[in-house]
Amino acid sequence: MEKILKYAMTKVDEAEILSNMTQSSLLRYENGQLIDIINRDLSEFSLRVIKDGRLGSTCGTSYENYENLMDKALFSAKYGNKVDFRFPSEKGEHHQMFDPELASLGPEELLQIGDDIITKARKM
Repeated sequence: MEKILKYAMTKVDEAEILSNMTQSSLLRYENGQLIDIINRDLSEFSLRVIKDGRLGSTCGTSYENYENLMDKALFSAKYGNKVDFRFPSEKGEHHQMFDPELASLGPEELLQIGDDIITKARKM
């Protein structure tokens, strides 16, 4: 992330990166029977730039091709809104938004919760 930010600052007046990482587990049921468990790890980010007083942005899931991402942000800025603000100069805070109790559950416990929901739904 630092590499793309340093590169961006050679091309634009202002730049910021916002990133988000998500981990999730999905239990799929059909007719009350478990048919699939899907674990997902998603990392995504947005790059916002100000070039010649205009705002541009792009987003992605990989920093690998950062030159291409920068080109997209610059193209967006060419037609972006005129702005008169600056991005924060200091690194923002890292926030974790999750329920620690839920995050500590293992696969067996998640399956039990799913089964309990199915049982309760059948009784309705």
